[in-house]
Amino acid sequence: GVTRFVWLRQFEPGSNSADANRLLDRLEHIRRLTGPDAPAVGADGQAAPGRDPHARRLARRQPGHRCEPGVGRPGAEARGDEGRPGGSGDAGVQGVVPGCRLDGMNDTAPALTGTAAALALTGCLWAHAIAQEPAATEPLALSDHVTVVLQGQPGAQSNVGIVVGSRGVLVIDSGLGPRNGAILADVAHRLAPGRTALYVAATHFHPEHMMGESGFPESAIVVRSMGQQLDIDATGAAEGRGVVELFRQMPNRAADMEGAVYRSPDVMFEGDTLVDLGGTRVRLMELGPAHTRGDVGFHVEGDGVVFTGDVAMSSPIGIRSARFTSAPTSASAWLASLERLMALEPRHVVPSHGPLGDASMIEKHRVFMTAVRNRVSALKRQRQTADQIASTVTAELAVTHQVPEETTANAARLFYQELP
Repeated sequence: GVTRFVWLRQFEPGSNSADANRLLDRLEHIRRLTGPDAPAVGADGQAAPGRDPHARRLARRQPGHRCEPGVGRPGAEARGDEGRPGGSGDAGVQGVVPGCRLDGMNDTAPALTGTAAALALTGCLWAHAIAQEPAATEPLALSDHVTVVLQGQPGAQSNVGIVVGSRGVLVIDSGLGPRNGAILADVAHRLAPGRTALYVAATHFHPEHMMGESGFPESAIVVRSMGQQLDIDATGAAEGRGVVELFRQMPNRAADMEGAVYRSPDVMFEGDTLVDLGGTRVRLMELGPAHTRGDVGFHVEGDGVVFTGDVAMSSPIGIRSARFTSAPTSASAWLASLERLMALEPRHVVPSHGPLGDASMIEKHRVFMTAVRNRVSALKRQRQTADQIASTVTAELAVTHQVPEETTANAARLFYQELP
């Protein structure tokens, strides 16, 4: 099997400046699933006896073992360039710094310095719910290597990507809880029979995107960004607080949340990393802090497919201080991420929720955010207050760009805080 390593460092989680906001119920029908949970499978192919194999163990530096680039824990093997020990050409994750091995680490949480992020409401729920046509009965074959399980189809509470190469398969967003995760893992298996490596990653840490990991076989390789792990740790999500507590209290979510946990990541990365599935490569890009600190985009090279998460959808999500995350939203970072996604010149854009589209879905967000930034900058030079600027920008730009007034005002206030 693939030996996975990660270079673990301490990070300073930013404080969350969001105030409590009203809770908006997402307008979405959740299909009830009654199939039995898939048994956990260990590295030997056998079900793990007598325990829940997905009980989350947070990685922490072991006493006496300093984590440095190129230095692994005792017994760790040196990785080859293609993600397997000493090998090349196999399916694997590139661009991950060797260091401390995650397997078998302590059950205690990492020591995070700084102020714990304050939790507020919404964030994972759309500020403006996006209606979607009734789902087709079968996943959509989007390109030669990409299939999308559309939101509302079995197992999918968001649009789920399945990318297939000659040796591996990557699932983008694993669904909500073990029952849905097992369904999506089965879809991946049917689309890619005989592939030796199954990877699973998420656009961000909110439950309907990441907590289906607990329904995937134990042999699946969980890839997670540093920002996503910080979101999980700083908000107490792994202990059932924050967004996880909210989902468990929602009548249409509670059943799917039974047995849902965050798995320990097998691979962690900072910035970008590349997953080579054999003839098909997927670039993972940290895009936050936007909707969350740990927003991640996915670019399927050669297929012209980009997965944007909640950073760009058919209707703009509320652009304001982030909720259920470890760092406040940065309007400048959000705009920079939109510019980066546009530079990829995608032919197909898959957002977390709502209809699929093309590059125009990203471009309309970019044009709107650019217009807000430029107008705020000009008005701030006139020494107008934040309230005055928010009012003026909303009156001038909301209708023009077909963006809700609240979203426009929030974007203006964020740029006001960030611009000189």
